[in-house]
Amino acid sequence: SGQLAAARPQFERALQLQPESASFHQIYGRALLAARQTAEATVHFRTALEIDPSLPGLAQDLAAAGAAGSIPAR
Repeated sequence: SGQLAAARPQFERALQLQPESASFHQIYGRALLAARQTAEATVHFRTALEIDPSLPGLAQDLAAAGAAGSIPAR
């Protein structure tokens, strides 16, 4: 997705500055999921889970990534 390509450097910079930010990993994961980059999204969701298992919406994000990963791309 063009929007993700434009935003990717900002996401990566934010994660370099604050690698322990569960929220940054979750937000980046959501952007990746929206761009159908399910495997990479799942990595960021799992990292967020390791950092802060109580982060709101994280379980739903992981479930959505799992469901999206099982749907064939068009």
